[in-house]
Amino acid sequence: MVSPPPLVRALQLRIIGLEALKDVISLFATSRDVDLDENHSILEQYHAQFTAAMRPAFTPETPPDITAIAAQVVAVWISSGVNKTVSDVRRVQSLLVTPLETIESPPDAAYNERATTMSRLAVLSSWARMAIIAAEGGESMSYLRTVVQPHLPALSKHWLSALNDYALITLPPEYRGQIPVRPSCPCVSCVAVCDHRRQQLTDI
Repeated sequence: MVSPPPLVRALQLRIIGLEALKDVISLFATSRDVDLDENHSILEQYHAQFTAAMRPAFTPETPPDITAIAAQVVAVWISSGVNKTVSDVRRVQSLLVTPLETIESPPDAAYNERATTMSRLAVLSSWARMAIIAAEGGESMSYLRTVVQPHLPALSKHWLSALNDYALITLPPEYRGQIPVRPSCPCVSCVAVCDHRRQQLTDI
């Protein structure tokens, strides 16, 4: 049995570690710190360590599949209520702001279009998770509404464009003429997705 190269093993370990971290947050976010009052999560004391540990996952040289999972982990942390002060939440949220602001930039040539698209859609999905919880959470989630609200105009445009393009690329063969030359989704990599789907339908 041939073992995977060290780099592949390292990437696999990063993915497993991120998935495990997401589970830890989900399981212990509501556990209270016995040394403080009941409004403090036991995970709150690890805010700085969490932010520092997640930051490398959002650097330009990080593989898109790592960034995609990291975006989910950050969204789980923010929406779990571990931190309830706006300043603390914004420090973690900043990890998702840069990927959102650069979502219309050309994809990294080092990775295929599908990987880049997956990463960018994961970022949009993570923002959607936070927006939904902020809208449905009542007064306890007022801090989350405060940090999400400024980004809603851009997010709404991106969400609607992504849904529109998803509907187009899942059209049956008889509607292939309706697939646009350029998709409405701001992700540049979605152009290749539409091109690929149009070619698939043409070959049928």
